[in-house]
Amino acid sequence: MENKHRIRRLLDTTKQAAQQTAVLEMSGFHTVYIEGVLDILTFSSDLVRILTLSGELSLFGNDFVLTCLSEDAITLSGAIHSIECTAQGGKVR
Repeated sequence: MENKHRIRRLLDTTKQAAQQTAVLEMSGFHTVYIEGVLDILTFSSDLVRILTLSGELSLFGNDFVLTCLSEDAITLSGAIHSIECTAQGGKVR
């Protein structure tokens, strides 16, 4: 019985942690879905900067188009060349 409670606590903790981080899902190099969006800092055809729950995301490429927008998520289409992530503790590329 104790193992069941441990598993339930682990699942609850994992769910809470997932709700406090951004989710990035790519389909090839042409479509990206980002969940946990707080603000769109820059949007142009070749650069998109987004503030997320996990930090700042910068997408570099060409012909970016915002295809879907909700309260906390966006979907972008375009030719994605690179993505840069800036977390609270430093840069990850």
